[in-house]
Amino acid sequence: MLRYYMISLAAILTQAAIGLNAQEADPIGDKLAKAREASESRSAKARDGFQDAMEKRLNTISKKAGLDDIKRLKSESEAFRQDGTIPTNPFVALDRKNYETELARARSDLKKALEAAKAEYVKSGKLAEAEAIESELRSGASPVVERVEKAREPLDPIVGFWRLVIGERGTKQTILNVYFPPVDNPGVRSAMARRNQTSPVKYFQGSWSKSGDIYTLHGPNGATAKVKMRGVSEGFVGRLAAGAPVVGFRQQR
Repeated sequence: MLRYYMISLAAILTQAAIGLNAQEADPIGDKLAKAREASESRSAKARDGFQDAMEKRLNTISKKAGLDDIKRLKSESEAFRQDGTIPTNPFVALDRKNYETELARARSDLKKALEAAKAEYVKSGKLAEAEAIESELRSGASPVVERVEKAREPLDPIVGFWRLVIGERGTKQTILNVYFPPVDNPGVRSAMARRNQTSPVKYFQGSWSKSGDIYTLHGPNGATAKVKMRGVSEGFVGRLAAGAPVVGFRQQR
């Protein structure tokens, strides 16, 4: 299973400072390295457990939930597996809480280890190493603890990857691949951009606004359209500003 780690410049500097003289014994650095490994192991175990829990939930709800709920959980589970995007589906709310609790504990344990190592380096007169760890602590980042972007609220249905079919049936139609990221969730925006970069099918990034149940979509080359959702998983329909009809089909990615 893929694991994603946030590597900060401060953490790299920490390792560089600790390893300046590789021939010198460094029991403090060795102890800290073990703490990093323990934190990584705990984070990985929590991630694997959350993924397994979502799979079990899928098997459970498939017997009683609606098709839209099943598709949404399956899509969110796949996004989490690929890049760590945290699911917002209420069916896995408890599992998500347990996962985030475990990550918080892993962070807390590593922070304590960093603070202890800093104090020991100061005591032994190794100020360069202590300063590197202080920089890492100030950055709030760790090279071995997975970054969690907590969802502020469920994503709008328009957020996602879409295949747009433009033009009347029976005439020459234009096909566009566009993705619409959320307006105010930078974590999900970044995750979608990364996913698009690694995809064999490239999508243009669009933008959107909403008034009531009408969306104004902005695509490539300044094109705009007014559309209305047909359902969470059924896509949308509307027209370009120039008048041509447009239909959007959600792509499972």
